Amino acid sequence: MCRRHGASASGAADRPHRSSTGSTGATGATGSNATGAAIFVGGSAAGGANTSGASKCNYQGINGTDQDNKPCNSATEAAKSQLPLPAGTITRFYATLSAAPGASPRSQTFKVYANGASLATLCTITTTNTSCDVTLTQAWTAFDKLVIVVEQSATAPTAAVTQWFFTFVPSGS
Repeated sequence: MCRRHGASASGAADRPHRSSTGSTGATGATGSNATGAAIFVGGSAAGGANTSGASKCNYQGINGTDQDNKPCNSATEAAKSQLPLPAGTITRFYATLSAAPGASPRSQTFKVYANGASLATLCTITTTNTSCDVTLTQAWTAFDKLVIVVEQSATAPTAAVTQWFFTFVPSGS
């Protein structure tokens, strides 16, 4: 009897033959170890209108925090929504509103704050517009604490839910 399929010379049945190496099949291309861009999103959960008669700001963090109708240029409020990021650059910013701000001078201005201070104005949505899309090169250093601030004009814009995203490219990518 064959040793592979039957009893061994000692009379005991052997297990089926198994090869220690199987077929390897086709080998795909080797991937790269490159790092790339990340997309961060945020916005407001509700569209609270500014009815104070003075500019008010919504501090919207990339960690899901949202501080609405707070004083503008407030390092204290900005600190509540900040998240530290590595050194890098914002290369695109897009924002949308669920309703247009209304007749001039109503507007909503999107700014990026780092470490509690305004770093740059990203875009302003006015009158009948409901979105903005900008390409830019806004850099910051490692562990700057970032927050997006939406400044509502003193003449209250129409209440609107805001949504935004930005593309972030880490330094060295």
